[in-house]
Amino acid sequence: MSDKPIDRIDPVQFEKEVIEEWLGVQYVHRGRSRNGIDCWGLPLKIYEKAGVKLFDIPEFEYNVKWSKEGGNFLAENAHRDWQKIEQPEFLDGILLKNLHGIAYHTGIVLSGHRFIHATMYGVIISKYTDKDIVDKIEGFYRLKGLYGIE
Repeated sequence: MSDKPIDRIDPVQFEKEVIEEWLGVQYVHRGRSRNGIDCWGLPLKIYEKAGVKLFDIPEFEYNVKWSKEGGNFLAENAHRDWQKIEQPEFLDGILLKNLHGIAYHTGIVLSGHRFIHATMYGVIISKYTDKDIVDKIEGFYRLKGLYGIE
């Protein structure tokens, strides 16, 4: 048996709890709570619930306009803790790019080709197989040490 807390979670129950806890929470830039969350704060909180601490994005790298000004912090730093993969599984990350090709938005993969993410409209669930999403996918990422990736 693994000593990693994430390996001891029940995926079905965990997914249900994540959805109940976060679905509909409002978007707040740099939000890190149920009072408001942003697209990186949501993965931080989901993994924290699973017993894993992820890196956070420093304030100076992450102002309100960063995705329009060429900031690509998520993609540039993903290699620290994440490995790019082809076939996503539960709790993998999805990274989306904007019209300028800048990786600017992330979410966490759920079951059924779905992912949960914090948008300007609040936390929602989308299908990554939908055409409007497929064209924006920069890639899927797995936390190193999860499912045998080191």
